[in-house]
Amino acid sequence: MLDSSERESSVRHWRMRSSNTGEIYDIAIYLPKRAPPKGGYPVFYVLDGGVLFGSFMEAARNRANSGELDQAVVVGIEGASAKDGSAIQGGGDRFYDFSPSELTPEEKVIIYDADVEARHGGADHFFNFIQRELKPAILSIASINSARSTLFGWSLGGNFALNVMLRNPTSFQGFVALSPSIWWGNRIILDSVPIFFTTIAAQHLHPRLFLGVSSGEGDPAKWFVGDHDDPTKVKREAVYTRMLVNTVNLTADLRSRDTGHLLTINSKIYEGRTHNSVPWEALNGILDFALYKSR
Repeated sequence: MLDSSERESSVRHWRMRSSNTGEIYDIAIYLPKRAPPKGGYPVFYVLDGGVLFGSFMEAARNRANSGELDQAVVVGIEGASAKDGSAIQGGGDRFYDFSPSELTPEEKVIIYDADVEARHGGADHFFNFIQRELKPAILSIASINSARSTLFGWSLGGNFALNVMLRNPTSFQGFVALSPSIWWGNRIILDSVPIFFTTIAAQHLHPRLFLGVSSGEGDPAKWFVGDHDDPTKVKREAVYTRMLVNTVNLTADLRSRDTGHLLTINSKIYEGRTHNSVPWEALNGILDFALYKSR
């Protein structure tokens, strides 16, 4: 554990090579300066940490210091890159790490921003990296309450978070899927929904899920804002991916199947937002869900 002098440096960064994925990751961790509570800190894991760790970390720190949230450890995970942000050989590939399968032949034509020659389907290996390599590293430097652990993902990372919950519901206590790419692999992750409920009933589990999506993801004209080489491709992708509809339908399906009232679901549609703006709109609600003030 860190002593009081080391706590003064509350954000640490290091680089890890995974034996499970064979890739290199940049890890960032925020450690509260205050001593951990009995049982340890809640912990919040942020995928796409290069984009989102700083925002979640600063909000969690400021709100905890004002007494609105519990003090918590925040962990960011990002594929390693050069100092200028360019890719490096062996750096983690989010398309491989977050995806549960290969793209279908149809998707390789429709999804304009996917590299059809890239590796896909590495989600199981990336999950093992988190469970077997990253979590022990975090435990070696911080006192963690495993009953207050949350995994956050956005877009394809949101699909990964859903996939982890459905297939490994004991791995985290909370799961946040923001604008999840449920469409991937012809919605292959939905195949795990029935066994998920069988598992949580048999093991008396009570997972918590936050599902969010922007209203703009239901409008092909607002799927991405900006200039594109071929707007027709963008529209075709938006129509196929059905980001808003898939999220709304999954929320309804999970609630209808949860006859034992074992799964807590918070859901929200963010009006007037787009796929690229929704994380910052959703940030505080997600922290309320994950780092709620304990009694």
